[in-house]
Amino acid sequence: MTDVPADPGGAGPEPAAPLDPPVVRRSNYSPPPPGVEPPRFDDDALAEAMAAEVAPYTQPISLPKAPPVPSLAQDAAEVTPPAPAFEPLA
Repeated sequence: MTDVPADPGGAGPEPAAPLDPPVVRRSNYSPPPPGVEPPRFDDDALAEAMAAEVAPYTQPISLPKAPPVPSLAQDAAEVTPPAPAFEPLA
């Protein structure tokens, strides 16, 4: 990488992009008339409706129970020791 001196004029291969688009920003909000209290919304009803919608995805599920696996101690007790490969000298 090489050091290149800064271009104080900002002229480069392409112009700098503006931060905001060149359109007038519009809104559909209109405040209530003076002296009138703004409407109140019931957020609890919305929260309950959203909770009911996602409840099937957030509830615990039941899985079939796997058969019990015998412990190693039980396996060792049931296994007969192998016969010796040779007989010891007396």
